[in-house]
Amino acid sequence: MTNECHEIEQYTDGTGSAVYYREAAWHQLGIVTTERLTVDEALIAARANYEVIKAEEPASLLTPHGIVADDTKRIIYRVHPDTGEAQALGTVGADYEVFQNREAFRAVDYILQDSSGKVESAAVMRDGKRVFLTVRFPEDILVGGTDRIAQYLMVTTSHDGSMALTFANTNIRVVCANTHRMALAEATQKITRKHTRNMRQVLEQARTALQISQKYRAAYQETADRLLDTTCTDAQFEQIVAQLYKPKQDEPTKRTAVLWEKKSERLQWLFAEADTQANIRGTGWAAFNALGEYCDWYKTIKGVDAAGTTADAARFARSIEGGLDAEKDDALRVVRKVLQVA
Repeated sequence: MTNECHEIEQYTDGTGSAVYYREAAWHQLGIVTTERLTVDEALIAARANYEVIKAEEPASLLTPHGIVADDTKRIIYRVHPDTGEAQALGTVGADYEVFQNREAFRAVDYILQDSSGKVESAAVMRDGKRVFLTVRFPEDILVGGTDRIAQYLMVTTSHDGSMALTFANTNIRVVCANTHRMALAEATQKITRKHTRNMRQVLEQARTALQISQKYRAAYQETADRLLDTTCTDAQFEQIVAQLYKPKQDEPTKRTAVLWEKKSERLQWLFAEADTQANIRGTGWAAFNALGEYCDWYKTIKGVDAAGTTADAARFARSIEGGLDAEKDDALRVVRKVLQVA
């Protein structure tokens, strides 16, 4: 049984197939441990240690006219850990190779050869069709030595053909379906591979990607620290805003001029007065964060309709889908240019 909000598998006794280190998830399902678990221990604690089986016979359908079989398709199933009954997980192509959960989870140990990562969370979702495990790196990004940003490596895969084996570097602690989607959408580095026989090649590619991502993390922290140490005046922030958003035409229409004035005032308020920049006020880091906050919470939103989609829900969906990543990258570029931060 799966709840559509969090998608964590629940057993008939109400317990969930998940494990978290120290901090419970918002849905309160699963086990919370006070000790860091190994990958194999997390596999068992999250009840993800079931076998996934690909049927040898072609997928078939019983119809009023007889049995119809498709030799190009196979059914993926498991023996349900709670009921002991066979449970279909999905239908896949005949050449599909099953990755067991233990193989996917243990891949983390292979990638992190120095065992520097510690298991943070693991869970089964969608009634066994999807799993994830995250490990937290021992060193967080520290902006200015105080603003801590945790970093995780997530491995996830599906057993219904809906998702490839995926390794992703993220700063999101994954505890449910929504945070799972956010981690995939906002990953600083992501490697995805279809279910293939050449598992070693996949792992080598993932390890290389991880090394690249670690360099990215170091560069990100260096840039953040430089922006935090750089003063940004109101006049400089006005220049940044103008380069990003000021209408291009010499004589904008009245409506365009009014919209520009409102946008400019909102951005100035976020930079100079909003509580969210209180501890970094007057810095380049505050300028970048004000621009990011405007994108996430004040920029015109599409997708609000009569069907009941709220503005906040549409904004949340946009953030998951990474719809403003390019604009935020452009904002960082302009902030660095105006403030002359390399």
